[in-house]
Amino acid sequence: MQSRPKRGNQGRIGLGFALAAMCTATMVTSVGCRHAPLRVFTTPYAELGQFYPETIEHLTQVLKERHSPWETMRTEASITLDLGEEGRKRFDANLLVSFPDRARLRGSRAALGTLFEVISSREQLHVYFNRDGVLFSGRRSDLDESAGFLRLVGPDEILQALLAERDLAEQLQLPGKWKVRDRDAHWLIGSNRGDGKWQIWVVRKVDFLVEETLLGKGTNPAEARVRYWKYEIVNGEPVPTNIEIELAKPEVSVRIEVSTVEVNPPLRDEVFLPPSVSADHWYPLYRMQFDPLVEN
Repeated sequence: MQSRPKRGNQGRIGLGFALAAMCTATMVTSVGCRHAPLRVFTTPYAELGQFYPETIEHLTQVLKERHSPWETMRTEASITLDLGEEGRKRFDANLLVSFPDRARLRGSRAALGTLFEVISSREQLHVYFNRDGVLFSGRRSDLDESAGFLRLVGPDEILQALLAERDLAEQLQLPGKWKVRDRDAHWLIGSNRGDGKWQIWVVRKVDFLVEETLLGKGTNPAEARVRYWKYEIVNGEPVPTNIEIELAKPEVSVRIEVSTVEVNPPLRDEVFLPPSVSADHWYPLYRMQFDPLVEN
């Protein structure tokens, strides 16, 4: 079955991977909003209230009923990176996913064609730079040692942002310590994800849409924030088509504007295999220093 976005509920501006202050307007659109620095938001996990079992149980049931199994997905989006003093960079993204753990992201520009491809399979990651014909391969954790911008906009990061509600539904079914705060028209749902790391979902009471998510450590303010709005109905469930990811350190942000989502398109297994290259064009992932968005 194939689905494309249909006009649905427009979500209010939300909280997420990175932290910035909210706009003063109660309902805002994707333009006309200036964000304050990330550090002004000061609601760490430790400040949430008591555990409300009836709230968790009800939310779990609502999200479970709203989601159907997805085997594959194809998404097209425009991605803009705001790198502060380094300026802005933009590319068009085509993301193919075979659930639960295979994805392929292609980044391109109209005038230059395909710039790079990222193939993700379980813990393995392959990054191919098309103009240079160079392939980097390794484990996901190797990106921490590289200078690659893909730590911000890799296939897994985009997928997690796009399917935030599904992520919350899955997390709610796992054992763990949950905290809840009743804040006006929202529930703040907090989870301790281990190693001192926590995550907070800001969920609207009226329709249980996720507006924001926050991530942090210990008793500190959030280190990252993701905001979701302009929800569309895809295959019977809401999916945000405008997403903004903001990080405190470094102070960068990523804007994702989704144009197409197809559910369960036919995808061949070969799609998730890395291209073949000669030995002198292959390198370990931790050595990746290329920036495919720089025009030479």
